[in-house]
Amino acid sequence: MNESTEMKKSSIWTTSEDTVLVQSILESVSQGKTQLHGFNVASERLKSRTPGSCGFRWNSELRDKYKSELAEAKKFKNATKSKLTLVEDSNRSQPTEKPEEKSKQSGIASVDIHDMQETIKTLQTFLKEMSRSLNVLKQAQATIEKKDIEINNLQQTVEGQRDRIKNLEHIENQWREFSVFADKVRSSSM
Repeated sequence: MNESTEMKKSSIWTTSEDTVLVQSILESVSQGKTQLHGFNVASERLKSRTPGSCGFRWNSELRDKYKSELAEAKKFKNATKSKLTLVEDSNRSQPTEKPEEKSKQSGIASVDIHDMQETIKTLQTFLKEMSRSLNVLKQAQATIEKKDIEINNLQQTVEGQRDRIKNLEHIENQWREFSVFADKVRSSSM
């Protein structure tokens, strides 16, 4: 991992971080952009969170809690989009403009391509982070398996030591009995 990724590592999400994440996603969606764009925006605003961790937090913890707000943002986006379509339709009636110029003026084609590129980049980043996390988990699993073997070996050693202690206690008890018997024999022969 590089320094910037390590700096963005954080474990527990705060309420204020959740709020920034939700606001970023709802703003992005209401502007006709993707949730992935919202993850990038939230990551920039939070500084301590990667777009991938924002996406994971949103999808695993927050999306269900904010279904109605997300639906409202999508409605707003659709209402805005239909207004843009009406404007584009009125522009089509003007014969002087070429179709390429209309799309450049409205910015719709370039925005869609840009959003797709952002989405792909975000997904690539997310997949890289997931791959790194998977590698870390595999290493942790290997370490745990080694520790389990060590623990089993130590348990066997402890059991062996307990057996030795029992044997030594038995020998000690026999020695005491023998000493008592020897004392009785000496005292009776005198």
